[in-house]
Amino acid sequence: MRGLSSNDRGQSVYDYAIGVSLFLVVVFGVFAFLPTALDSVEAEAVSDADGIAAERTADYLTETAFANASAERPDRRLRVSCVIAFYDNGTACGFERGTPLAVDAGLSRERPVNVTVETDRDTGTVLCWDGDGNRLVAASSPDCTPSTDADVPFRNATGASSVAQNREFATAVRTARLGQRDVYVVVRTW
Repeated sequence: MRGLSSNDRGQSVYDYAIGVSLFLVVVFGVFAFLPTALDSVEAEAVSDADGIAAERTADYLTETAFANASAERPDRRLRVSCVIAFYDNGTACGFERGTPLAVDAGLSRERPVNVTVETDRDTGTVLCWDGDGNRLVAASSPDCTPSTDADVPFRNATGASSVAQNREFATAVRTARLGQRDVYVVVRTW
């Protein structure tokens, strides 16, 4: 019997371990990369411009338009009269009839902006000003009847298309104090 040459040797344990390791690394790499690769194809991405617009509008509302413009208010207290004027198309607090919020916030006139004042971010409970009771209530409450002149729900102020109609939108949230309640001013743009 003659000896085996170096070309006739069998697979060693080391060869097998290296092969299996490389195979597993490639399989795990494909599974890790595939979802992110398909995500960009399936869904529209929220653009940086949308995010910046939402942040800018939220800052404008909570630091200027809804706030007491005559004094620095580090506690983020909002003036109830200014919030009501915004949602009721009033002219108080520097709001002008017919001027879109986007223009006031320094954005393009065509940019859709949706603003709500909420008490609970988990449930999305929108607030309403009950003019009869002179208090804040949930917009879904029977005390909030927008058909009367005194009640003003704090949602969809700009008349822009509904957020529900858009899959992708940028959101900016600011916490503030309105009356005696802690609230969230939620701005959505797309």
